[in-house]
Order: sequence, then C-alpha cells, then structure tokens
Amino acid sequence: MHPIKYLEIKPSINLKIEKISNNMKTVKKENDFLSQKIYDKSANYFVKKLAKTKITPNQMTLFGLILDIFTAQLFFIGTYFTLILGGVLIQLSFFMDRMDGQLARMKGIASKYGQLLDEGLGVFGMSLIFIGAIGGYYNKTGSIYIWYLGFFALLGLLMMNLFAHLSKEIYGKNNNAGKKLREKINKKTGNKFHPRLFAFSADIQRGIMSLAGFVNFAPLFLWAFAIMGNLYWIARYFVYRSFK
Repeated sequence: MHPIKYLEIKPSINLKIEKISNNMKTVKKENDFLSQKIYDKSANYFVKKLAKTKITPNQMTLFGLILDIFTAQLFFIGTYFTLILGGVLIQLSFFMDRMDGQLARMKGIASKYGQLLDEGLGVFGMSLIFIGAIGGYYNKTGSIYIWYLGFFALLGLLMMNLFAHLSKEIYGKNNNAGKKLREKINKKTGNKFHPRLFAFSADIQRGIMSLAGFVNFAPLFLWAFAIMGNLYWIARYFVYRSFK
C-alpha cells in the first residue's frame, strides 16, 4: 500500500515544528472527549520534540505493545504494587497510542499499514492484559467464575472492535452509528444527560482498566467490558436496522 501523503516535508527546508503543527491537523478524527482535552494536547507537546528525531510512529506503536505485555505480566502477578504499576502503564500505553498517529501525520509518513498496525496491536495488547488479569485473579483466589467473566469481557472487547470496522466497511466511515445510539439512549432518559456520557470509548475503557489496578480489583474492568462492551455492540444492531 502506498503511503497517504498529508504533508510533503523536504529535508532541504528547515521547517519549524510549530509551523507544521499549525498548518496541519495532528489529532485523530475519531477523538473522544478526554482524548481531545487531555491526551492529545499533552501528546502534541512531545510529538513536536519527537518530529525532529529519527523515531518512527511504528516504533512507538511497538513500544506501546511492549508496555501492554509488561502490564499483562503485572496483572498476572497480582500483588498490591504490581496492580497499581499496571494501572499506570495502561495510561502510558494509551498515551503512546495518541502520539504515534500524530507523529505520522506531522512527519508526513502516515500510511494505511501504519493504521492497521496501530489498531491491530492495540486490540492485541488489551487482550493480553485481559488474559493476565484473569490468570492472576484465578491464581490468587482459585475462583472459577473469573474464567466465565473473562470470556464475556473478551467477547465484548473483540465484538466492539469488529463491529466498528464492519460498520465502516458496509455503511461508510461516516455512518455515525455510535453517535445515533447515544442520542437515542439520551432521548429515552428525557435528554437529562450529555450523549457523551453513554459512550464506552477508548479513553473510558483504558480509564476503567487503570482504575481496576489502582483499587487492586482486576475483575472491575472485566465486569465493565462484559456488560458495557456486549451491550454496546448488540445495541448497534437496532441502530443499523434504520439504515438503508
């Protein structure tokens, strides 16, 4: 696949990073509220520095996967300290995820392969953390229920991502099914809440995973994915019924 050219940067021209960032959009289109207000703005500061180096977006993506692997091991160990450290690494990995896309666009080397690597390894890394949390909790408590909970949690994670990509392929990238789903839920509640409150977006997912580590209770995020994750993709079926 050929790279998508967002900005052509000639080595002979010494462009200031500030000028580059002002002339191009370095924030992902599929941004969530917390990602826009916190992660992306913070990431943009470091991306400006990294754009002057030889570090590539794919290297950052792989580094994020390494962090997820370490996190899975920490959750498997399951001690007070390792769970808290795991919660911190989850946030750091998500921060890397926000930076790699920005860096690709800022350097003008964004590609479809890079996007595939980013999204694919992101889901793979999260799945490893799920497995680590399941195994760690079982070793600690011997409770068999964690395997059933973990199964439905993983199902929720994978089906959400599968539905997101299938919907873009079938109905187009701008089908806005998630937004319409949240608006319908909000309407049922009498418009008392902002539609974003009903989103189970990437920043919220990672936030719950980190919280589970901070409070030393790994099943917390497994319950969240088992319930919210599965409800989210099942509810989309009813939204798509109204699509032509």
